[in-house]
Amino acid sequence: MIELRELMLRESEQVEWKENVADVNDVVRTLVAFANDLANLGGGRVVCGAAEGRDEHGFPQVKLEGMTADRVQEVRGKVVARCQANVSPAIAPTVEELPTGDPARRVLVFTVIATGRAHALRDGAQSAWWVRVDHQTKEARNGVLMRLLAARGEVEPWDRRIANDATVDDLDLLALRETLVRMGSWDPAREVDHWLNPDVSISTYVPPLCGREKLSGVIRPRNFALLLFGREPQRFVAGAVSSFSRYPGFDRAEPYSERTLIDGTILHQAQRLLDRLHAEAVMVTDKSTGGDENLQKYPFQALQEAVINALVHRDYATPDPVRVVSYTDRIEIWSPGGLDHRLNREAFLRSAAHPVWRNQALAWVFIKLQLAQSEGRGITAIQRSLASAGSPPATFELTDHSVVCVLPAHPRHGRVRDLLRVEADLAQGRIAAALAALSALLTEDPHNVRTLALLAEVARVDQDPTPVMRFLDPHRAALRSFPAVARLTLAGALLVGEPGAEQHDLARALLADLDLWSPSDLRRQATLLLACQDAPAALAALQSAFDHDPSLSEDPHLLHLRGAAWLQITKRAHEGGAADDDPALRTSASHAARDLRASLAHGAAGGIKARVERDLRYLQDQGWCR
Repeated sequence: MIELRELMLRESEQVEWKENVADVNDVVRTLVAFANDLANLGGGRVVCGAAEGRDEHGFPQVKLEGMTADRVQEVRGKVVARCQANVSPAIAPTVEELPTGDPARRVLVFTVIATGRAHALRDGAQSAWWVRVDHQTKEARNGVLMRLLAARGEVEPWDRRIANDATVDDLDLLALRETLVRMGSWDPAREVDHWLNPDVSISTYVPPLCGREKLSGVIRPRNFALLLFGREPQRFVAGAVSSFSRYPGFDRAEPYSERTLIDGTILHQAQRLLDRLHAEAVMVTDKSTGGDENLQKYPFQALQEAVINALVHRDYATPDPVRVVSYTDRIEIWSPGGLDHRLNREAFLRSAAHPVWRNQALAWVFIKLQLAQSEGRGITAIQRSLASAGSPPATFELTDHSVVCVLPAHPRHGRVRDLLRVEADLAQGRIAAALAALSALLTEDPHNVRTLALLAEVARVDQDPTPVMRFLDPHRAALRSFPAVARLTLAGALLVGEPGAEQHDLARALLADLDLWSPSDLRRQATLLLACQDAPAALAALQSAFDHDPSLSEDPHLLHLRGAAWLQITKRAHEGGAADDDPALRTSASHAARDLRASLAHGAAGGIKARVERDLRYLQDQGWCR
C-alpha cells in the first residue's frame, strides 16, 4: 500500500500533485508522460486531492485536502476509461484511495509503470505524445518527439534513417575511398560502388551506407553516409555545420572578434576545427619559478576529445551548428541537443556514465579513424589530460537543448597574459596602469620573479624607486626569502636616480648572503654593493665565490671588481684622514693594484680594460703604488 508520507518525501519529477481535477485529461496527459518515461525514471504517480505548496519557512509542504466519495468515483472512472480508449497503445494505471484527516474525503493515487513503448493521447481529432521535462508535463515535439520515438523503437535512430531527398550521386566516392583506406577497410579488389549496395556494410557495427525505399525500391544514402561522405551535406542536413569564434577578452562584449563558419562533411569540419584548436594549445614559457618552464595553455587531447564528442553525439535534427568559442581564459564547445535520455545526468557529470552513442554509425567511424575514444571514455580522457597538465577540470552545462563543455586555460597562463599586458603598458609609457596591474599580481604572489622584475623595470623607466620601496616595506623581515635573482633585480631598482641612505640600507639587505656562483650574477652583486659604498661586503662575496670555485679568480671582470673594492676602501681611508704612508692605506692600495693588474693579465678588454687602466693611473697619481 502506498504511504502518503513516503510520497511527500519523493522527488516531484516522479510525483504530480493535483488539488482540483478540473480537467481529467490533464491527469491522463501526465500518466502518459510517466509511461513514456523520457527521463528513464521508471514511471510515476499522480496524486489527486493534494496540493504541493510551501510552509511558513519556504520549504515544500503537501496539503491533503482530499475529494468527496462522488468526486473520487467520477475522476477514477473517467481517467481509467480514457487511458484505455484514448491512449495508443493503451495504458492501465493502478489506482488507490488513501485516507485523509477528514473521514468524508480521500486522496486518489494513480500509478503507472514505464512501458518501453511510445504512447500517444488522442484529444478530439488530434493526437499528441507527452513527456516529463523539468517536473512538468509537456507535449513532445520536433527533436524531443524523435528522441522518444527512437528510444522506444518506433523509428530508426536519426543517423540510420534513409535520406529521402538524396541519391547516391550526392555521395563523394573519392572521399569514401580515402576514408576506407584510412580505416583499413578498403579492398582493392572491389570497385568503390560495391559499398553503395544496400546489402553491404563497411562493418558489422553499422548499417549499410545506403538503403532501399520500401515503396519505390530506389537506393538512397542514409543520413550518416551523407554527413561523412556527402558532396554537400548541408543541402539535406541544415544543422550539419560548425562555427569557430575567438574573442580577445572574457566574454562576447569585446569590440571585435573572429568568426568562421565551416561546412562540408563532418570529417572535414573535425579537421578544420582541430587545426584551429592546435593554435589554442600554445606553449608558454613561464619564468615565474626562476627557471624556464613550458606550460601548455590547453592539452590538445582534451580539446580533441571535446570537439569530436560535440560533432559525433550532437542532435542533427536541430538546425543549430556546433559552436567552438575561444576566450582569453577558456574554450567553450557547444553541442546542439540535450544529453541523451539514456544517460544519467549525475553519472555523466561524475564521468561515470555508461557509454551511449546517439549516432552510433558516426561514432564507430570516428573511433576507427582514431579521432575518438571507444567505450565512452571521452569525458574521462578530457579530465585526466587536464589534470596531468595542472589545469582545473572541465565543467559541463546541461540543458534540454544543448551540452556545453567548458575547458579552462592553464591557471598560470592567465598570469603570463597579465604580465605581457604590463610589458605593453610600460612600452607605451602607461606607468600608472602598469603599477596597478603589478600591485594585484604581487598581492597574489609576492615572490614571482618575473613580476618583481617588471616592478624593478617600472622604477628604472620612471627613475623613481618609490614603488619598490612601498612593496618592500611590509617584507623587510623576510627579504632573504625572495629568490636570489629577484633580490638582485630589486636592489638595482632601489639605486636608480639619486638614492638616499634608506635605499642603500634596503639594497644592502637584499644583497647580503646571496651565495651566487654564476660570474654574471656575481658581477651584478659586487657592482651593486660598490654602488651602496659597501666594499667590504663586495670583497666578502667575491672571496666566497673564489673559494668555492677557484677558476672564478681568473675572470678579468671579477678581478677588476675586487680591485675596485680595494680602491674604494683606500679612498675612504684617505678621505677619513689617513696619511699616504699609513700602513692600512698602503696595504689596501697594494691589493687594489694587484687585482687590477691581474685583470689586465687575464685579458680585460674593451670598457673593462679602460676602467682598469683609469684606476691604475689614479693609484699611481696618488703615489700609492708604482
